[in-house]
Amino acid sequence: MSMQNDQKIYLKKDLKDDKYPLLLNWFKDIEAISYLYAAKRIVEFKTVDEVRKFLTEDADEVFYEIYDKDTNKFIGYTSFCSFKGKEQCEFNIFILDKNYWGKGIGKETMQIMMDYAFCELQIKRIVLETSELNKNALKLYEKMGFRVSQTITDDRISFHHGKWIKNSSVMMYLENPSNNIP
Repeated sequence: MSMQNDQKIYLKKDLKDDKYPLLLNWFKDIEAISYLYAAKRIVEFKTVDEVRKFLTEDADEVFYEIYDKDTNKFIGYTSFCSFKGKEQCEFNIFILDKNYWGKGIGKETMQIMMDYAFCELQIKRIVLETSELNKNALKLYEKMGFRVSQTITDDRISFHHGKWIKNSSVMMYLENPSNNIP
């Protein structure tokens, strides 16, 4: 994946073993994981092995560690999974270090990943999902060009305003811009 001088982050392929203890600590922070589909399950993890098993459930998932370019600090991860050939894959992003929230890291990570998926992997469509309550993520995804494909009513539980509440998943997609070129 290409990196430009003005970028705040860089990505490294795979999740290295030394990152799992950090992930376990982040997964215990309910605010950091509150909108994840399995948040109620994740927050209960007690061991690194539980984190590793959870993250490797999807056999075809390809992870990338996210680092702050200036400090070389690991701040989260992103991934592609659920590949359907070159037709479609699912995108995930988790900026787990809250010190990096609201600083454009998500947008930059997404741009790198979208360029990679569309230009290098030749994927035709990228899909993702988030909680209807995750307003910042929804705003970012729309800004990046994603469109809502469907809403699945009351299919998840998220930690919102200090309590667990049932809410809906918003499914979104982004088509490869080259699909529209004659």
